[in-house]
Amino acid sequence: MKKFVSDIHFENEYFSLLIRSPIAEGVLLGIDVPELPENCFFYSAKDVPGINKIEVFGSSIPIFAGPELNYKGESIGILVGNNLKTLYDVSKQFVIRAQSTPTEEFEKPIDFFDYPKFAHESRSYNNADGILDSADTIIYSSTVFEPQYHYFAELPIVKACPGNKTLSVYASSQWAAHVKKSVSEALKMPEKNIDFFSQAEGEALDGKIWFPSLMAAQVAVAAWLSGKPVSLGLSLKEYYAFAPKTPKIIIQHKTALSKNNEIEAMRTFILIEAGAYSPLIKIMISQMLAAANADYFIPAHTIEAIAVKSNDGMTDIFNGWGGAYVNNALEKHINEICSQLNVMPDEWRLKNMQHAAVKQYQNAKASAASVFSDLLKTVCQNSDFYRKYNVYNFLNSKREKRDPHAWRGTGIAIGFQYNGVQAIIDEGFTYAVEITLDTNSKIYVKTDTISETMQKILKKDIAKKLSVEENTIVFEEKEASAASLMTASAEIIIIPDLIDKCVKTIQGQRFRKPLPITVQKRYRKPRRAKTKDQAKDESFLSKTPAACAIELEMDPVCQDIQVKGVWLACMPGALYSKRAALTEIHKNIITALSKVNSEIIRKKTGVMQNNSIINAKDIPPIHIYLLESQSKPLGTNMIAEGIIHAAYLSALSQVLINTENHLIIAPSLTSNADNNEPLEETENEN
Repeated sequence: MKKFVSDIHFENEYFSLLIRSPIAEGVLLGIDVPELPENCFFYSAKDVPGINKIEVFGSSIPIFAGPELNYKGESIGILVGNNLKTLYDVSKQFVIRAQSTPTEEFEKPIDFFDYPKFAHESRSYNNADGILDSADTIIYSSTVFEPQYHYFAELPIVKACPGNKTLSVYASSQWAAHVKKSVSEALKMPEKNIDFFSQAEGEALDGKIWFPSLMAAQVAVAAWLSGKPVSLGLSLKEYYAFAPKTPKIIIQHKTALSKNNEIEAMRTFILIEAGAYSPLIKIMISQMLAAANADYFIPAHTIEAIAVKSNDGMTDIFNGWGGAYVNNALEKHINEICSQLNVMPDEWRLKNMQHAAVKQYQNAKASAASVFSDLLKTVCQNSDFYRKYNVYNFLNSKREKRDPHAWRGTGIAIGFQYNGVQAIIDEGFTYAVEITLDTNSKIYVKTDTISETMQKILKKDIAKKLSVEENTIVFEEKEASAASLMTASAEIIIIPDLIDKCVKTIQGQRFRKPLPITVQKRYRKPRRAKTKDQAKDESFLSKTPAACAIELEMDPVCQDIQVKGVWLACMPGALYSKRAALTEIHKNIITALSKVNSEIIRKKTGVMQNNSIINAKDIPPIHIYLLESQSKPLGTNMIAEGIIHAAYLSALSQVLINTENHLIIAPSLTSNADNNEPLEETENEN
C-alpha cells in the first residue's frame, strides 16, 4: 500500500520554505539575503543548474520567478534548513527589491476585456446572431462561478533525496513522466539518474497533473545543490493563498424563441479569468465549447469563449475539465426560460431535445429525448416533483407580507458527466495494459497508476473471469518515464476496457499455448469523423446522462436554507460494482451541495477562507437511481457536479417568488442571480 508523502521521513531531513513576491506585477530588482545561520541555504533563479521553467502543453511556468513578476506570492526562491522555526524567522529578514508596474504606464482595467488574452475560441452556425437581432422573444441569463479549491486528503508536499549522481523524488502525481522530465531539465541531469516514487494520491480528481511537477522541480534544485534530503510542503495558509484554484467563470446565454416556444437561436458567451498561469486553459476551452449545447436541438448557435490573463495566481481545471460549468449554466438558463414561459420544465426540455440516435446511448439505439425522458420520469415521480412544483408556485405567488411559515421550492436539471480524456489523447498520449499469466498461475497486470479502489474492483472482475483467487493477481506500475497522464476519466473508461480485452485474449489462449502468456493491448485513437454530428460525438469518449431534483426550504426570519431532499437518476452503463457506484455518487452529491455556496476567496486581502463543506447534520436525504443501459461503463465520479448547482438555483428561484418588500435577501443567496447587462466584447474593442 502506498504511503502519503508526509508519512515518509529521511535521516537528517531538511525543511524548506518558498520566498515569495510581495507585488502582483512588476520587475524583481534584487533579493537582499540576510546572514544565514549554519546549515541554512538559499537558492533562486540564478542558481538553477538547468532550465528555470516547466513546460505543460506548450505553456511554461517559471520554477523561480525573475526578473518578471506576475502575481503576488509567486515563488522567487527557496530557503532550506534543518529547523523549521529558524526558517520562518530568517524568511522575515529577507528584503525583496521589486518595482511595481508604474501607474502612469498602466491604466487600471475597466473590465475583463482590458486584460491580455490567454486564449480565444468561437464556433458559429446558421447565422444565430442575425436571428437573435430580429427575434421577438429574447431571454437572457448570466451565471457566475467563483474560484474554488480542491479538497485534497493531503496538502501539497514533495520530498527529494540526493544520492551519488542520482536523485530520488517522492510526490503524489497523476503524471509521473512529467515530474521526471521537469526535474531532469531543471537540474540538467539525465532522466535515468532520477528515481521517481509515486505516492498515495487520495482523490486526485485531475488536480495533480502539473502542480506536483513544479514543486518537485523547486525541491529538487534545493536538495541537489545543498546535498541534503529536503522536504517542501505548503501550510494550509499557503495552500489557500498560493496554490492553484479554479478560474472565475462567467457564462451568459441569449436565446431567441419561436412562436411555439421552441429554441430558434442561442448565443453562449464564456469569459474566464485564468490568472497568471493556466497551462490547461486551451484544452478547457475546447471542452467547454464542445459541451455548450448538451443534447438540446439548437438550429442556430454562436459559442464564444475568452480566457484572460490576470495577476491573481495560478488556476487549474480540477475535476471535469469545464463541462460541469457549461452544463450548470445552460440548465440554469433553461430553467429561466421555463419560468418566464410558465411551462413545466421537464416537458419543455424533452420538446427541445435531440431526437436522433446518439452514439453513446445504448449502442446508438436511443435518442437523447428518450434517455432523458426515462431519467426525468424517475426523479420527478420519486420526488413528487409535478405536484410540489405547481403547489409551491401557487403558494409562493400568494404569499403575504411577514409570512412566518417556511418557504419552499423545488427544481430540476439534467446533463452529463463528460469524459474529457479524448482531449488528452489528441495531445499525443497513449494508454496500454500488459497482463502476464505465469507458470505459477499468478497474474501480473502492468499499467499506469490507478487508485487502490479501482485495483480492488478490477481484481475481483479478473478473478471471476479467469476463475482464480484474487490474491494471485498483482498490479504493477509502469516505469515513470513510460507512464502516461492518468486522468480520472482514463482510469474509469480506458484502463478497465484494455484490461477486459487482455483477459478475453488470455481466456482464448490459456489452454492452447504454454505458460507464461503475455498479452498487451493499446488504446487506439478513433478514426476521424466524416460528419459534423459524428465529430460532436467524438469530442468526448463518453457522456453519462443524469437528471436530478432538489427541494429547498428557507426560514424567512434567519434566511437559513435547508436542502430537504435530493433525487438523482443516471445511466452509468455496465457497473463493476453497484455499491461502489452508489457510494461514489452519494459522495459527489455532498461535494456538489457544498460548492453551491462556494468558498469565496478574498484575493485582495489574502484572508484565508474556510472550506464550505456541508455539515454532517445538514446532509439531506439522498435518493440515487441507477438505470440500466447496454453501454460500456461511463463513469460517475463527478456526475452530480454538473447538475446540482442548476437544480439548486432553480429551487431557490421558486422559493424567492414574490419576495419583493417581504425579505431582505443576503447577497450570498443571489450570487448567481441573473445580471441584466450583457457582458460581451463590443466590435470596436480589440
